[in-house]
Amino acid sequence: MTLTRRAFFRSSTALGAAVGGSLLFANRNNMGVFSSADDALPGADPAGAAGAPTPAEQEGFTGTGIGVNQKGELPGGTGYLTVTFAPAATEATQATLRFEFQDGRTEDRVVQPEAHDREGDDSALKSEPVELPEGATAVWLPGEVNDPATRLFLHIVEAPKGQEEQIFGAGIAPYAAPMGLPSNPAELQSSLETGAAGLAGSLALAGTIAGILQSSGLANPGAPAPGGGAGIGGANVINGLRVVSRREWGANESLMGWTPRFTRAQLITVHHTAIATPVNGDYAANVRSIYAFHASSANGGRGWGDIGYHLLIAPDGTVFQGRTTGTDGQAVFQSGSLGASPMSVTAGHVYNANDGNIGVCLLGNFMQQAPTPAAINSLVRVLGHLCRGLGLDPRGHVRYVNNAARLNLTRRTITGHRDWGDVSTATACPGDRAYALMNQVRSRV
Repeated sequence: MTLTRRAFFRSSTALGAAVGGSLLFANRNNMGVFSSADDALPGADPAGAAGAPTPAEQEGFTGTGIGVNQKGELPGGTGYLTVTFAPAATEATQATLRFEFQDGRTEDRVVQPEAHDREGDDSALKSEPVELPEGATAVWLPGEVNDPATRLFLHIVEAPKGQEEQIFGAGIAPYAAPMGLPSNPAELQSSLETGAAGLAGSLALAGTIAGILQSSGLANPGAPAPGGGAGIGGANVINGLRVVSRREWGANESLMGWTPRFTRAQLITVHHTAIATPVNGDYAANVRSIYAFHASSANGGRGWGDIGYHLLIAPDGTVFQGRTTGTDGQAVFQSGSLGASPMSVTAGHVYNANDGNIGVCLLGNFMQQAPTPAAINSLVRVLGHLCRGLGLDPRGHVRYVNNAARLNLTRRTITGHRDWGDVSTATACPGDRAYALMNQVRSRV
């Protein structure tokens, strides 16, 4: 049975949203997509499905991924894989990822279409993200899935040390930071506003922006910047909360294709990206990659036209604006609505329950590892500002009404993504270790 979009997304499984993106090497240690330079001729021999593909069946990862029974070499480092299923996929559709290790052993991971989505999306069905096992050297899709539309995509979170030139030499064109970036916050803000020095589009502010954000107070949501100012600006949210704006983390607004729509803000849902995020990484690059992965359909991306979350929190506690409101410098809420009935921009983080639902996402995979204290402290601050600004009891419940999805039900004011499984989709998000902290977080708000 072929499912409708609504039926499919209400019944399949997800592990949460993913990070990654197309051609987003902001510098040699940032997130991006890897394309192998191995261009051996592909050939799908069904007889080879039980074992590794033959050399003739090996094809490197490209912008269009690799197909069934085509083998892709893995560069090592941190990353994940996603599968784009054929349009005829059903809730029972599965694909097996077979990883090969240097010692010859193999390890299988079964994936199926996932449901993390925006309403009304008609893009191809995607799998949940699958992290690369440590030490895996190659991967392929054995022949259980016999449709040429099924494709496997590789996304690299951090370029392996010593392999940067190999990656760049494979046809990846990095977004290079212009020389002589202004170190003065005012000058940097001016250059961002005017587009000077080639800063338009996806910016590479690696290191520089992190230092400026730290000194401006924006890395600590709700804390005043030195001298009582707002540093290089930031985006207003609500009740004094300012976060790193899209302009500051370098959103490529040319990827935008999702017109903002607003509904009355009612509650908050906490997520994780489900992908390991190194501590002390370039978190602005992480956010750029998540944005590109969600906004663009290139290289197996979601093609939503914007990022699915309202706010994102890095391991060091930095809070980033996600979904645009259409007003520069105003995050989450419609400009001018921050009064008796604040209107939040509808995002794409809980399929079938996005209206009035504010999505706050922790960068990282928290199935087996807990979020950092800095991330939890920032989550508490962010939730506190939102609850106070919206007049919500963080330890209470609300009546959630979503007319578009015909929902009228009771939910906790602060939910985890997995709490929506009865009306949306089964998911492990925000991860076992983060979910176990939810009551503690609520009590601190």
